[in-house]
Amino acid sequence: MTLALYLSSQGLGNNPELMRPADANSNKALIILNALDAYSNTRISALQYETQSLDALGYVCQELDLRAYFHHEKVNQPLVNSDDAKLTALLTRANLIWVIGGNTFVLAKAMTQARFKAALLQANENRIAHRLPALMYAGYSAGAVVAGIDLQGIQLMDDPSVNPAGYDPTTKALSLSLIDDRIIPHYQSDNSESENAYLAVDYLEQRKLKYKTLSDGEVWLNYSP
Repeated sequence: MTLALYLSSQGLGNNPELMRPADANSNKALIILNALDAYSNTRISALQYETQSLDALGYVCQELDLRAYFHHEKVNQPLVNSDDAKLTALLTRANLIWVIGGNTFVLAKAMTQARFKAALLQANENRIAHRLPALMYAGYSAGAVVAGIDLQGIQLMDDPSVNPAGYDPTTKALSLSLIDDRIIPHYQSDNSESENAYLAVDYLEQRKLKYKTLSDGEVWLNYSP
């Protein structure tokens, strides 16, 4: 069974009811704020806001800071590190992974340096093996974009050169490739990023690359609740 995906352009989007936990046994949410690592002064208020939003849906939340699981050796090695096992175990116990917006490239670097994709997929396999519902990956803006097949075009919306303290400057910003498409958020929206979203779409059109635009409020999902 594949991951459940809920990808929004901005915030919870227009369909937050589709994210509600089924019951009190499936209400554990992990919030990833690493897209804001270059803007550390906003992290506390962002965590409070996102926690309140998910609390209203019935979730019990905690932050998952991927920096606690960063590798300082080659990140393409097999999962053998104790931190990998800890991250996988943490994700296995969760029901929802909520990934917020910010700089997409910073977020992708954090996920790469923490080997997040491998841990995420393994955690989902663990849940299925124990006859638990699939893990839901949900996010908005950068959190949605990074789920795509790659980050082409997003350099026109976010600065790929940003490298916060503690990040390995040689780490590549790799997407999760959870879907065979590219998400362009904030398209045709009352959002400061909307103009750059048009530029990203034009970039992809010229190269005849697949993409999916999302206006603020719109949601892309791959499951039937």
